[in-house]
Amino acid sequence: TFLSEVGSVTLSPDSLTIGQLGGTAQLGVIVRDTTGAVMANPQVDFRVSGRVTVDSTGLVTAFGCGVGTIAAQSEGVDSNVVVVDVDPPSGAGCWDF
Repeated sequence: TFLSEVGSVTLSPDSLTIGQLGGTAQLGVIVRDTTGAVMANPQVDFRVSGRVTVDSTGLVTAFGCGVGTIAAQSEGVDSNVVVVDVDPPSGAGCWDF
């Protein structure tokens, strides 16, 4: 059996805005092999900064206010970086210090 090597990892969209604490948004994750074919069920590890979490399916959940980033990696190949802005309406639990 021939095993394909990862050629690219792409997250979409390039940016997300989540309008409430506890709110969620879905990231799309596409992993392609070196020939450009989409790989089925690749292992993807997410790296997160800021006040969000991301689960293994790409579901992003906000737990605090501000801007953060999410990136992914599969077999040592890095994705693009997605900027996440958690910006609830004024008075919804976020304060400027």
